Amino acid sequence: EGTLSVLDRLCREETPANGSTPASLTYCGWTHNKSKGRDYDPALAFYGCDDVAIEGPGEINGNGYRWWWTELLGAVPYKRPYLVYFGGGSRRVSVGGGLRLIDAPHNHLFLERVDGADVRGLKVWCDWRRQRALAHGAGVPMLPFNTDGVDASGANFTIADAAIENFDDVI
Repeated sequence: EGTLSVLDRLCREETPANGSTPASLTYCGWTHNKSKGRDYDPALAFYGCDDVAIEGPGEINGNGYRWWWTELLGAVPYKRPYLVYFGGGSRRVSVGGGLRLIDAPHNHLFLERVDGADVRGLKVWCDWRRQRALAHGAGVPMLPFNTDGVDASGANFTIADAAIENFDDVI
């Protein structure tokens, strides 16, 4: 039991098992729900789900560069979204197997109040060099843009064999 939310921010086309799934390029393509205590909805969200696995190969690209630029301009009306989110008491979650999470607008993988998560073989990459150039070009000392690799709260976690490059909180 639980709810999986794959909202309109991901391409509607069928994605091959080893393919790439890009998120919407602009914040206009993302839904938000302030009444649920959050701002922009995650690209993939799991609420109260048990025994869920997201495994690669393949990638989910959050197209973060446009978000970061828009944030510098002060034009993002809500908090930037997470790329993949598990919460609401989800249990026995598995993420990895060569899956690549790229350039999230905010956190790449957020595990909130999860009981039992196995994260193995996950690859997170955030173009922090492009972030740095963007921030310095705008005369802003903001780096990074809070693009955490794995942000976890709850109990019974294993995070192993992960390759995370984001110049922020890795885990």
